[in-house]
Amino acid sequence: MDSRGQPDHWGACAIHDTAEVKQACSGDPWLRKTPELFGPEKIIMYNPCNYVSNVAYYHATNRVCTYPDFASGQDYQKALKRSFASLTVGSAMLHGSFTYVGKTFDRQMIKVIAYLAHQISTQNIPCEGDCNPHVLKELSTVKRNSTSIEFLDELTKTFKDQPVPEWADVLDHGDYPKSEFLIFACIIVTIVHVLLPDFVADKVTHALTSAILKDDDYDFAYNQYSPQVAASLADVKSRIPHEELIMIVRRLAGMGMKIAYAFAFQEEMVKLPFLWKPVPNEIGALLLPTWNKLASDLSGVPQLDEYVNQSMDVYPGDSKCRGYSPHALWHEESASGLLELVLLADYINGVVIKYSQ
Repeated sequence: MDSRGQPDHWGACAIHDTAEVKQACSGDPWLRKTPELFGPEKIIMYNPCNYVSNVAYYHATNRVCTYPDFASGQDYQKALKRSFASLTVGSAMLHGSFTYVGKTFDRQMIKVIAYLAHQISTQNIPCEGDCNPHVLKELSTVKRNSTSIEFLDELTKTFKDQPVPEWADVLDHGDYPKSEFLIFACIIVTIVHVLLPDFVADKVTHALTSAILKDDDYDFAYNQYSPQVAASLADVKSRIPHEELIMIVRRLAGMGMKIAYAFAFQEEMVKLPFLWKPVPNEIGALLLPTWNKLASDLSGVPQLDEYVNQSMDVYPGDSKCRGYSPHALWHEESASGLLELVLLADYINGVVIKYSQ
């Protein structure tokens, strides 16, 4: 039994043996997911290629270790390593075991990483006078129980101290924003306010938030968060030179290229089924290193992992899986794109530090 009191045996999401499990596990469109037996123990893996391709997120973890230009301190760097390593384990668990615990980690860890990126970007933005630090830093109208760093510390200890069925409970009940659209929208709103004059930034943020957010999330992002970050950045942005703004735009564009390429093969959020057929998927895999080089040259972000740069030996069996499973290609490219989103957040933090003085 899991933390919900429901059965969560190996393969539960494949078998759908109760109505509750069927509801919890719905919405899994992955293609080419023929189960196979792994290792001498002959453990069944329900999505073999989608299981092993999560090693790409370990490469992101290692790239945090080797990245030379962090403006954030060791506490945030440690949290980043923990977050990508947790995503690796959790998403691999989903695709290997088809359990609710695995599905929770697969879905929730990206939200946690995005929230960490948000707190990295806003950690040194001044919050004075009428500024509400909980809105600006925590995406909440009231103080949260923990920061993203503290939450990741708790999550890491859960792996060590709690039985596997309890792992999902921390993510289900943790005090962090549960809407990935809200978190990513607020990250973009921050970038827009750094780059553009206030009257233009307001129009852009209104168009952005009204297009992708609904009801309470829209109200929070546009009517609460956007005015707070605009006021808090007012003095800082007036000192930021054009060369710095151009570099932010370059990093944003390079990151966006990788994220867009990843979503083309994700199979759920953006549905482009013509790309998931064997021949287009193979072409997508072959073009990946060239596309990434173009994106990296544009962004200027140091690329110190040659396995990732060449799309070679990124994970076991990648030469077979990369052109076979669209979702495996999503894992490989989203690991790069998500990491570069975090590095963009850190770059903005560095700009804020530099020009606040």
